[in-house]
Amino acid sequence: MRPQLHSLFPTPIFQSQIPLEDLWLENIKNLMYDRTVGDNGYISRDRDIFKHPDLHNLKDKIEEQIKFFAYEYLKVQRYVDIEVCRSWGVKHLHTDWAQKHCHSNSVFSGIYYLDVDEYSGDLLIDKGQHATNCFIPTLTPDVTHYNKYTQQNWRLKPENGMLVAFPSQIIHSVEPNRSPKLERYAIAFDVFIRGQFGYGGGSDVTIK
Repeated sequence: MRPQLHSLFPTPIFQSQIPLEDLWLENIKNLMYDRTVGDNGYISRDRDIFKHPDLHNLKDKIEEQIKFFAYEYLKVQRYVDIEVCRSWGVKHLHTDWAQKHCHSNSVFSGIYYLDVDEYSGDLLIDKGQHATNCFIPTLTPDVTHYNKYTQQNWRLKPENGMLVAFPSQIIHSVEPNRSPKLERYAIAFDVFIRGQFGYGGGSDVTIK
């Protein structure tokens, strides 16, 4: 038998597109923002912006895409309810950035890009120090080049109308905004799942 390499337990990162509507961007620009504690960006005071009437249809479109991700790719049972539980605006001025972080009290997290260009800064997905798929920080040998088995992070260049979603425990960050347009706008959101879990397995539980 010829040598083989099996890639087990991959991390799912979902990418899709929702055509941008000007009304959504106008709504996000008009939100009240506060500077972050790290002094590296702005986050909207409102953490449930999808309740705004002008953003209802965007919420519906995002939830439709997340359900497609969960039901079609991850094969989640369709009796499991999937809904956005939090949503907020993100504004980055020139040189603003986002530190490495993950989201708690949610199952999936995501970003919808409203006003970016090629210089706005890439989204970085980080392997994290506690990932055990191959080498760990205790001993990390140098490699000749990076591939899907050896890479420590993965980058995605955002575009207007792009939707990205991933498990909430994934560590991610955003590079500094180098765009001459100065301001970059996006919506961040968290997703929770409800219903019956573990049906027939002896450890079932219902989350309403």
